[in-house]
Amino acid sequence: MRSLSASHPCQRTTPLVRKQTRTATKTQIGSLFGGITVNKRKKELMMDILSVVENSERGTLTTQQDMKLLRGFFSELGDIAASDPLQNPSALNGTWKLLWTSEKEILFIIKKNGLANWCGTESGNVYQVIDLNENRLQNCIEFPPEGAFIVDSFIEYDSESKRCSFEFQGARLRVPNNREFTLPPVGKSTFKTLFVDSKYRIAEDARGDFLIVERVGPPRVF
Repeated sequence: MRSLSASHPCQRTTPLVRKQTRTATKTQIGSLFGGITVNKRKKELMMDILSVVENSERGTLTTQQDMKLLRGFFSELGDIAASDPLQNPSALNGTWKLLWTSEKEILFIIKKNGLANWCGTESGNVYQVIDLNENRLQNCIEFPPEGAFIVDSFIEYDSESKRCSFEFQGARLRVPNNREFTLPPVGKSTFKTLFVDSKYRIAEDARGDFLIVERVGPPRVF
């Protein structure tokens, strides 16, 4: 009987090959379940965070105790993001509505008896628009029924640092009767994404301030 050559299609798999195949399969399964575990933990953290900020009036009523809890959650999300970084920057694109922030400038405007009230109005929704395709970042604080404060910035995503950098290009104060007052742009900064999915996003800026937003649609222009 003719012996089988090494290239014969009917050759049996050697024990070494079978062992390597089993090892590769175990590695793939481990990676799969590891990814599932990470995603599950991220969603658990997101739900914990939402429960803490639920009645905080977008951060204006956040207590020191709540902030301590949140910083712990944000720290864990940051560790996960470092080992499992954002793979698809386009996930950042959209119009996002503010749910909570620790940024003092925004809180000063939107809090009860804050700047908006001093100016004889009240703050409405706060939005952030990201459109990486157009390198456009917009932040908008509405003052119902017709007013708004809008800041326009240039934004780009750095695939190496996994951070977004932005530079202010201009600001506008919109008042009733379609009148606008322009303000000079000042400053630039960066932020990193700690969490993003189809509904929520959490970011930390270079100063250590945090932002929690909810997706409300595709990128729009204010």
